[in-house]
Amino acid sequence: MGKINLMKIAVLFVSVFMLLSCSNDDSEASEDYGITTGDYFPLAENNKWWYLNNSEISLVYIGGINNFDNVPYYRVNDDSAEINIQHWMTKKGASYYQRIGEVLYPLEGGFTLEMGEYEIKLFKDDLPVGGTWSDSLPLSVRVHTGGGNPQSLPASLSYSGTILERDATEILGGITYTDIIKMRLNAVEIVNSQTTNIEAEYWFAKDIGLIWESVTSSTDNVTKTRYLTSAELN
Repeated sequence: MGKINLMKIAVLFVSVFMLLSCSNDDSEASEDYGITTGDYFPLAENNKWWYLNNSEISLVYIGGINNFDNVPYYRVNDDSAEINIQHWMTKKGASYYQRIGEVLYPLEGGFTLEMGEYEIKLFKDDLPVGGTWSDSLPLSVRVHTGGGNPQSLPASLSYSGTILERDATEILGGITYTDIIKMRLNAVEIVNSQTTNIEAEYWFAKDIGLIWESVTSSTDNVTKTRYLTSAELN
């Protein structure tokens, strides 16, 4: 079977809410999670954030809790997502992790793409300006043709994050936010020799959460941004 155009799909799996590995990482037991400097993404059931992208309002909310390896993960729902991806977040020390569940996505020609669950470290709130983190992991990707055994495709994800600024102040939509940490996330996803590059920047405000994001994908070189307009936090 020839190459399947997965570029548009790949971008859905590497951004904070729109793109997000089960990290089968044996080093996790010895990982230094750090000592948190504050709550930069409040995780509680029924927390809600509204964002503005051009003239469109989107809602992000926490709908429930699931346990993975006896660790509580909070289900994050984003009504702007192109497809319904199960997405959770948890915090360990100063480290914030994103996890997405298995995804089945229909492709042209009657094919179905299956992508296994995975997890990434999105953010660390104890790093100084210029501080970095990174990881590289295999992805489980298979294509179902409607008959016979599914075909596994070689796939991998690598990413790196950098703290750009701490204790920043910004005005967004007439609202002043303080105690902001700004970060950049660069990711490269390779599926069946097709490469997607993601460049993203996120601003997190203490005790509020994500207040601004900008994501650019090599699939179309279009930059998507949105900022927080209001929130209801428990």
